[in-house]
Amino acid sequence: CPADLADQPLLMREVGSGTRELVEKRLQQHGIPLSNIVELGSTEAIKKAAVHGGSIAWLPRICMSRELAAGELVRLPVKSLDIRRPLSVVRRPQGYTAPPAEAFLGLLELPHGAA
Repeated sequence: CPADLADQPLLMREVGSGTRELVEKRLQQHGIPLSNIVELGSTEAIKKAAVHGGSIAWLPRICMSRELAAGELVRLPVKSLDIRRPLSVVRRPQGYTAPPAEAFLGLLELPHGAA
């Protein structure tokens, strides 16, 4: 339940971070006060603080795959709190694209989880 987050210290990036803006917006939409924020300047610092300090962090899943696999961190799904943000892949309109880059772009076109 999103309201359960109100009493927890939240590890977050600096003001202006896209992840922080999205999380703050969603929490405010649920009436959750943002009074206990621990602000850190890097994803690595947030991960270390979460592993060693027991606080809650908001991070992109891809940034914490090693810690999840090692059991150092666990995902906490929060019902009715959808936190997703669209990202785009960009490149120059003309010019050579190396085969590894083309292979990567091909992977991006696969359905989620199919790779």
